[in-house]
Order: sequence, then structure tokens, then C-alpha cells
Amino acid sequence: MKRSAFFRYLSFFFAAFALTAACTFITHASTVQTAEEPSTSSSQNGDHFSPVNSPERLLANRINGERKRAALPALKADWDLFRFARSSAEDLAAGRSEKVDVAKLTRLFGRGGGQVVALVFRASLNAHFSPAAERLADHEERLIKKKTLKRIGTGYATGKKGQVWVVLLSE
Repeated sequence: MKRSAFFRYLSFFFAAFALTAACTFITHASTVQTAEEPSTSSSQNGDHFSPVNSPERLLANRINGERKRAALPALKADWDLFRFARSSAEDLAAGRSEKVDVAKLTRLFGRGGGQVVALVFRASLNAHFSPAAERLADHEERLIKKKTLKRIGTGYATGKKGQVWVVLLSE
């Protein structure tokens, strides 16, 4: 059966359209996959919705309060540090690791040039302990009062190894 000229043009148009759409989709998918953020440090100021839970927020506020009493500027919340601190706290509380891997933070978020230091606080599951309310040790106070520090992230988790708070401070 012979096709009419109209159907030949229609099938040619449809084939060209399908090929163009497929190429556009493939190009868009590869562009989205290889796109990078210009900055890996994400900080936010002011009152806003925050994924930071209460123990983490209390500890960050406590540290900034200590800095304020020492006439130092408050540390800015860095969401990359908060995420990594929480992940590290979860690993420590579950027993998957014994220490905070600061080198991993550098690999994951491209932190270079500035030092990142970690403080870890531990308590048993049934203890009513909070580093946000307890007195800090002298070496902890000296560390949080370093003038070169600019950013903070805190994490909290509970697990079979007890309660764990992780504080990450960055220059």
C-alpha cells in the first residue's frame, strides 16, 4: 500500500522531532550531572528555619556566648560543618568510628587553607549531661576562644555507645 505524500512528510517531521528531543534531553542530563556549586561553604544569618536540632543549637549558642563574654565575634553557622558534625556524632555513638575524621571533611567539602578542629563530648545514655550546661575544661575554653576561628558546626546523636556531641570549629 502506497503512503500519501502527507504521511511521508509527517513521519519525517516526527523522526526529526524525536531525534532533536533525545539529543536535548541527553545534553541537559549531562550538564546537570557535571554542574558544580561555586562555593562549598554554606552559611546563613538571622532567624530562619534550621535543620539543627535543639541540643546542637544549645551547644552552638553556648560556645558563641563564651566568645561574646571574651569580647570575640560570634562564630557563623556553617551548614556543611553542621552536617558533618552530626554524621560524625552518629558514627561515634553507633560505634562505627572512634574519632572524628577531619581529613574526610576536607576531602568531602574541599576545605583548604584553614584549620578545622573537633571537640567531642560523651555521656552515657541515662546521664543528664549536656555540654551546653556544664563547665568546659580549660583546654576547651582556650580552643573556642581562638581569635582565628570563623565558623561552627555542632552535631548530636545517641547510640549504643551513649550520647555524643561533636563540635567542629573552622578558620
